[in-house]
Amino acid sequence: MATLMQSSSGRPSRGKKKEPGKQGKRPKAGADARGPRKRPAQRAESKKATKPSAAAKKKPAKGKGRSALPKKKKTTKETKTKKAKKEQVKAKSKQKQGTKVLPHTMAGVFSAILRGIDLSNPYRRLLYVMRGPPGCGKSTVARKLLAKHLKVQGVSWSPSGSMAAFSPICRAFVCSTDDFFTQVDDMGETKYTWDPRRLGELHQKNQSRAEEAMQLNRTPLFVDNTNMALWEMAVYVQLAGKYGYAVCIIGPEQLGRGALDLATLWQRCQKSSGRAEGKEIPKETLERMIGNYQELPDGVQGHCWPADAVELDTVRDAKRPPPPPRFRYAGLDVQDQFLESMSAMELPLEFWHGSGVEMPAEGERHLLAARGMSTWRVPDRLHVTVNYFGKDAGGKAAAEKLVGKEVAVKVTGFVFICGGGLLCATCEFAVEDHAALAELAGEGWRPHITLLHTTNWRAVNSKDIIAAMEDSLTRSKATEMAGDTVAADVDETQLDDLEDTTQTQPDIDGQAHSAQPSISPSASPSACQREASETALEASEKMLPTTAPGSMVMEDVPQGIEQQEFEAKTENRAAFQSIPAGSHFEVLRGIDVCEQKVDLGVFQFPAVELGSCEFRLFQY
Repeated sequence: MATLMQSSSGRPSRGKKKEPGKQGKRPKAGADARGPRKRPAQRAESKKATKPSAAAKKKPAKGKGRSALPKKKKTTKETKTKKAKKEQVKAKSKQKQGTKVLPHTMAGVFSAILRGIDLSNPYRRLLYVMRGPPGCGKSTVARKLLAKHLKVQGVSWSPSGSMAAFSPICRAFVCSTDDFFTQVDDMGETKYTWDPRRLGELHQKNQSRAEEAMQLNRTPLFVDNTNMALWEMAVYVQLAGKYGYAVCIIGPEQLGRGALDLATLWQRCQKSSGRAEGKEIPKETLERMIGNYQELPDGVQGHCWPADAVELDTVRDAKRPPPPPRFRYAGLDVQDQFLESMSAMELPLEFWHGSGVEMPAEGERHLLAARGMSTWRVPDRLHVTVNYFGKDAGGKAAAEKLVGKEVAVKVTGFVFICGGGLLCATCEFAVEDHAALAELAGEGWRPHITLLHTTNWRAVNSKDIIAAMEDSLTRSKATEMAGDTVAADVDETQLDDLEDTTQTQPDIDGQAHSAQPSISPSASPSACQREASETALEASEKMLPTTAPGSMVMEDVPQGIEQQEFEAKTENRAAFQSIPAGSHFEVLRGIDVCEQKVDLGVFQFPAVELGSCEFRLFQY
C-alpha cells in the first residue's frame, strides 16, 4: 500500500512501502517525486537530443514549399532615429580617438609619466622642466620622480610627508624659485614671504643654482617653476645643452584632469586644502596665469630629448617679449622744442667747476655738450612733470582726460647745483593753462624740466632745489625789507645832532678832515640802530648781487685759476652764446637741499618760448 510521504519542499509524494530492515535514503533538499536530478553531462545529452537540426531550422525559399512571411515595413521615423544614433556613436568614437584620456588619480598620472622614462641608466644626466599653474601637481610629481631615480641609484628617500619639500635631499635636486621665499627655522617650521619686487633677482639666482648643480653632474635635476611662457624655460634648456643634460618637459597636459581647470586649481590653492601659509593664490591671479599658458607642439612634452634635439628649438630659441607700457606719470613733452631752442645756450662757469670734467673751450660750454658726456644722466624724454599717479588708477584716469592737449611753454631760467650735480629749467604758462595743469598737479607744484643730473642726485630732486631757491630768495628779500624799515626809523633830528657835534680840524698839510664824534648816552641807541641797518644791507647785497643787463656775476675767484686768466675769461660776460640781454645770474651759498649743504646757481633770463607742447602719459 502506497503511503503518503511529505517531501522537504512540502509537496506530498507517493513512495513504495519500505521493506522491513531496510532504510531508504533521505531525499535531498529540493528533490521531488519526479526522480533524481540529472548530472550536467546528462543534461547536455538530453538537450542535444531535443535540439532541432539545421535542416529543420532552415526556412524554405521564398515561393517554394511554403509561402514567405510578409516583411514588416519600417516607418520613416524609425529609420531616421537609427541613423542619428549611429552617427552619434561614430562621432563619440572619433572624439575618443583624437582626445587623450587623462588619468583621474595622482598614481595614474605618475604611472603614465613613468612609462616614457628610461631608468636603465641610473646616472644619466637628466633635467626635468616642470611647468603648470600653482596647484596642478607638478611639485608632487617631481618629488615622486626624484625618489624613483634615487632608488635606482641605491638611495632610499620618501617623497611624502609635510617636510619632504624642504629636506636637504629635495633642495639639492629640485631647483625652485619659491625656495628663496621660504624660510625654515630650527624646529622645521616654515614661513613663506612673497615679495614680487625680488622676483627677477631670485629667478636669476635659481638659474645660477641649477648651473652649479650641473657643474657637479648632479642628476636628476628638476626645475620646479610655473614656466607658463616658453621663454621662461629657455635659459634652463640652454644650460642643459652646455653641460650635456637630456631634457624632459612635463606640463599640465601630463598632470591629469583639472591641471588647467580654474575651479579645481583655486580649490587646491586654498589654505583649507593643506596649502602652506602665505601661498594662497587669488582666483584672478590663477585665471590670468592660465590665460598666459603657451602650449608646445604635440609630442614634445612627456619625453626625454637629447640636449641638442630639434624638438627643443621652440623652447631654446624663445625670447622674452617686451613688457607692456607701464604709465606712471603725465606731463608735457618738450624734448624737440627745448633742444631746438636752447641746446646752444652756454652754461655758467660755476656749473662746470667741480664737475670732474675738463673745462670745455669758450663757446663749447653749452647744454648739448654736457648732455653728450658720460658724467651726467639725461631723461629719456625732456618733459614737464604735471602729475605722478604711480599705480593709482584714479589718478591715471584723471590725467588721461588731458592727453593730447597743446600747451604753450616758456622757459624762464636755469637752476643748478654748482659743480654740475643737477640742472633743471623753470617754466611758466598762460594763466588758463596753468590753472588746468595745477588742478591736476595738486598743491605745491613747481613747473620745471629736469635736464641732467649725476648719480649722486635724482631727477625728482629738481623740485627740492627749486623749493630751496625760492625759500632762500624769500628770506633774503625779507631781510632786505627789514633793513630798509630800520633805516627809515632813524630820527632825522638825531642825525642832525650828530652832524653838529662833528669838529673840523686842520690837518698838517692844510687839508681839513672830520673827526669821529663822541656819542653821548642819549644818542647811543640811534647809532646802534644805524649800524645794524648797515650790516643787514651789506648781508643782503652779498646774498643778492646786482648785475648789469646781459652780464653774469661770479662772487669768488675759482681755485686753481690765475688772476689774469680769470679776468680774461670774465672780461666779456655777455660773450656766452645765445644768452639774451637782461639775464641775471647769482650764487646762493650754503643752501640746505636734501640734508646737504650746496651752492645753488640761479640763472634767470627773459622767457624763451618753446611753442606748443603736447600733454601725454609717460612710462619708466
